[in-house]
Amino acid sequence: MELRFRLHLLLLVIFAGTLAIGVIYLLANVREAVIDELRGSTDLAATLLQGMVAEPHHAAGDAVLETLVARLERDPVIRHLRISVTGHGQLGGAAMDAARNRGLIAPAWFAALSRPAPAVLERHLLTPQGELLIAPDADDEIDEAWRETKTTLAVLCGVFVGVNVMVFVFLERALAPLAQMSRALAGIERGDYAARLPTLGLADIDRLSERFNLMAAALARSHADNAALAQRSLAIQEDERRHLAHELHDEMGQSITAIKALAVSIRQRAEVSDPTLAERAATIIDVSSDIYARTRRMMAQLHPVVLDELGLGAALTTMIDDWNSHYADCFCSYDLPLDLPPLSSVQRMGIYRVVQEALTNIARHAGARAAAVILQVESVAGQPQAIVAEIADDGVGCDFGVPRDGRGIRGMRERVEALGGGFDLRSTIGAGVRIVARVPLARPHRQESSNG
Repeated sequence: MELRFRLHLLLLVIFAGTLAIGVIYLLANVREAVIDELRGSTDLAATLLQGMVAEPHHAAGDAVLETLVARLERDPVIRHLRISVTGHGQLGGAAMDAARNRGLIAPAWFAALSRPAPAVLERHLLTPQGELLIAPDADDEIDEAWRETKTTLAVLCGVFVGVNVMVFVFLERALAPLAQMSRALAGIERGDYAARLPTLGLADIDRLSERFNLMAAALARSHADNAALAQRSLAIQEDERRHLAHELHDEMGQSITAIKALAVSIRQRAEVSDPTLAERAATIIDVSSDIYARTRRMMAQLHPVVLDELGLGAALTTMIDDWNSHYADCFCSYDLPLDLPPLSSVQRMGIYRVVQEALTNIARHAGARAAAVILQVESVAGQPQAIVAEIADDGVGCDFGVPRDGRGIRGMRERVEALGGGFDLRSTIGAGVRIVARVPLARPHRQESSNG
């Protein structure tokens, strides 16, 4: 759970609890106020009735009670009462009946929480006509309390919503640096070492931002140094391979050619005089030819001369055609652009080696029946920006989440990253492997132009 969400949830619970306590306290006070008001009205009515009953009068029977009720009806303080006499039923004037029959304005939940128990406030008086029962009618008091309380409840709810909104906005702004830092760290994880955090005028956050920026700058310098070293190392390796290929061509090639020429001369001289010697000389010729063919393949693998003479497209075409001639069970198709933008020798060799290593892995491990090599030029506004090489097969695939000693894959990745590019490898068990290498054209190191 994110820190921001946890803080929002915690503060929401705290504010909701505070609101609930406030509402409970408010309703408790309302109920006490209703009880006090009704108790006062009931006590006053009982006192007045007791005094009225004690007065001398000439009326008899129910007329006495009707007179008393009529006098109470004129008093607005105590008219919301229910008065009854044993044997005579409930008494009340038109004002009392109208008040009782108009219904509640307050909602049912508020009335249920505010209404006191009737038995608590009832009063009993003995009169010559029977026992007089005075019980309060709480509806009017509850309605009056609701009219006064609903505004307070609305204010409390409004404050609750407003405070939550303000806290939400404050937390969003206060935690924004953490979100920026998370995005910056994700960018660094992807290799974007240019990410920097701004200063916000908050001492603690600014110290973190400053240290993060120093770390990012150090990582950027380290990455640039490593890329330069890797590129230099690859250049040295290619120089050594080129030198070794020349040595094989000049020294070993000439030696094999001399051996073959001597064997041809021996065979020609011994064909009549010594057929056995002529047969052995022919064997030497065949072995020499085989060694020479193997040496030429080794020279092509060490340093393809066609890459320097005819460019990347021709070198890849030659390599794939040669690969198809050796692996009849898996045909490799290719789609190469006719015109490639100018590439440096390091870029040409890097792309060539990635395709070469990928095809070697397919031949050794994939068990595929078909493979494909696609080379594309990525352009922006008509200007070439990068070369994208995609190599895919329909083989058994593998789970690259399992640790393994994949020196070939690691070498491909290092080559592409040394050129400032991106390397993506995806595979599914039973669905083959797909490799995408993107090499940008603009490079700050050794951008020696040549034909693609």
